[in-house]
Amino acid sequence: MLDKLTLLDGLIVLLYFAAVLGIGFYHAHRSKGSDDFISGSRQMPWLAVLGSLVATEVSASTFLATPGVGFSENMSYLQFGVGSILARIFIAFVFLGAFYATNYLTIYAFLASRFGNHTRYTATFFFFATRLLASAVRLMIAAKGISLILNIPFEYCLITFTLIAVIYTGGGGIRGIIWTDVLQAVVFISCGLVLIAYIGQDIGWQTIYEIGNSQNRFDVFQFTPKDSGGSWLSWLNDPKLFFIAVIFGFISTAAAFGTDQDMTQRMLTCKDVKSARRSVILSGCISIPIAALFLMVGIALFAFYQVHLDASLPLQQLADGSTKVISDDIFPHFIGSQLPPGLRGLLLVGVLAAAMSSLDSTMGALSSSALVDLYRPLFKKELNEKAALRLTRAFVCMFGIVL
Repeated sequence: MLDKLTLLDGLIVLLYFAAVLGIGFYHAHRSKGSDDFISGSRQMPWLAVLGSLVATEVSASTFLATPGVGFSENMSYLQFGVGSILARIFIAFVFLGAFYATNYLTIYAFLASRFGNHTRYTATFFFFATRLLASAVRLMIAAKGISLILNIPFEYCLITFTLIAVIYTGGGGIRGIIWTDVLQAVVFISCGLVLIAYIGQDIGWQTIYEIGNSQNRFDVFQFTPKDSGGSWLSWLNDPKLFFIAVIFGFISTAAAFGTDQDMTQRMLTCKDVKSARRSVILSGCISIPIAALFLMVGIALFAFYQVHLDASLPLQQLADGSTKVISDDIFPHFIGSQLPPGLRGLLLVGVLAAAMSSLDSTMGALSSSALVDLYRPLFKKELNEKAALRLTRAFVCMFGIVL
């Protein structure tokens, strides 16, 4: 089953697993109780929080699917980043001040103080439902990508790295999550840079530019509908229009950073609100170059397959007997079929890093909200710190299984 994984690839993967587990075990001994497990006693460096925010945003779906967008379309996805940066500024100066003033462990506890526990329970259950569904999809994409790269059953991939994420998340808490996220951010950004360098050396930078430019792959902004001769509704029906992309970027990012415990939990670990604001605003400035990097990977892959016409592609059989390229699978397929040993192991670690950086934060946020927003107010039972810490870790395991 592991015929595509050489000894060198395996050693790179094992080294990565050892690093993330080591970080988790190291911080497991530093957890002083459930509140510290959830908030890190609000002593996390803002740079580490920045790295964690970046890592969590770049999920496996971004790492694997964004190159597919560059491969099949262009770079108009970057328009989303404009609205995203505006939303982070809004969250930083409107929401974070209120969250830090109340000093709560979760943002839904803030709702309880303003509107009562019924509002808190409603928001918490919405968070559970939407976060479990969204993160389960990301987990599926990651496991599918690893399965394609290694040619091993999907279920084995799913169970293995979910188990590893449960171990270091349940051990190290938010400290373990943030510091492993920093490592994971470095890993997958390095992977994108290395892969572009590899393709550029293989077919030439000029070739990538000429092929991409001839197919309008470098286009970013779209200010008018493609169907400009249609009715006024064409201005509302094209998702790649600049103003629609900006509005979508603002609303979705404001929702993620302002109402989703998954993203806000690490912002509440900084020592003060100024540090938290710095982290969230800079994360938006960094996210655009990262998105551009992986779109460029897709354009480089498009040029690669235009030059190497004999290289195999992931194809889908259509009803009329023809075939089409599955753009979402192009990146994992390339990793598994075209990369040499060593580089394949590095890119596999990049997929794992992108997947785990989203998975660990999700389990941490769900477990913290389960303890603070459901167990404590509903059962009204005081637990000593050790018992509360054990319960929080049990919630991590439970949500890992549900995902």
